[in-house]
Amino acid sequence: GQADNVFRPFVGVGYYESNFSNEKIDAASATGQHVGLDTAKGVIGTVGVDMNINSTWFARADARYMRSRPELRVGGQGTGSELELDPWTVGFGVGARF
Repeated sequence: GQADNVFRPFVGVGYYESNFSNEKIDAASATGQHVGLDTAKGVIGTVGVDMNINSTWFARADARYMRSRPELRVGGQGTGSELELDPWTVGFGVGARF
């Protein structure tokens, strides 16, 4: 949409990485071994809409889907098993253009 439209929908695709720390899984932790995940990396898709409040301020709502398959590690060693992480996130916010 045009910059002066009240509602401006958008779509996007990109790449993301998520680092995990202090992971705990009761079954493996009971043996005293550290349980961890490799860095999750993958594709992210976004859909949303910006709503112009005035020439400077806007509100935004968006939804994002992230897909990754980090390897599960126990005691620092790879297990050959992947954890399926496919979260949806929903966000709302207010911003200013300058």
